[in-house]
Amino acid sequence: IPGIDTYTAIFSTSGTGTLEYNGSTINPGQTFSIDPGNTSGNYTGTTGGNHSVQFIVTSSSGEQDNDVVNINFQTNSFTFVATLQQNDLFVGDQFPIAFNITETVPGIDTYTAIYSSDRNGVLIYQNQTISPGTSFDVDPGNTTAFYVADETGPHRLNISVTSSSNDTETEIVNLNVENSDFTFDGTPRQSTCPLNT
Repeated sequence: IPGIDTYTAIFSTSGTGTLEYNGSTINPGQTFSIDPGNTSGNYTGTTGGNHSVQFIVTSSSGEQDNDVVNINFQTNSFTFVATLQQNDLFVGDQFPIAFNITETVPGIDTYTAIYSSDRNGVLIYQNQTISPGTSFDVDPGNTTAFYVADETGPHRLNISVTSSSNDTETEIVNLNVENSDFTFDGTPRQSTCPLNT
């Protein structure tokens, strides 16, 4: 009989996600009031794969009913490649390193990167100077970073990119840094000069 009972609901999910209903965000296991008749909410999955979402509705007279909704959330995998773009590497120069992030499902994830180096130097990305161990945002597709070495010798960069889906790809870039090359010519302007002048 319409209008006699009130209703509460609770939901569970085999994945990870939240429900948006009547302007409120509801977590799994949290009881909420539900309107009789046709009503809807929005479930947002935060992990990929199939989510089996079960709703249990209880009336104020103690009756229960339940339903299960299966939703498949696409996951985005990606590849990350870092490639040194220059062979003549000198202390203090900016060495271009091409970054390429290729997504299987574009536009789903955002990306952060972090790097380490076994020698002294810094990375420059989108005009930001980034020290080793500092996280920074990186764009999908083709972009370029620059490495500035402070000392000569072999440098090994470990660059890890993590997606907002918590997948991580790591690339190693090896480079050899030399001192700037120059020549010196000590030719005199004249071949003879008087003594004590």
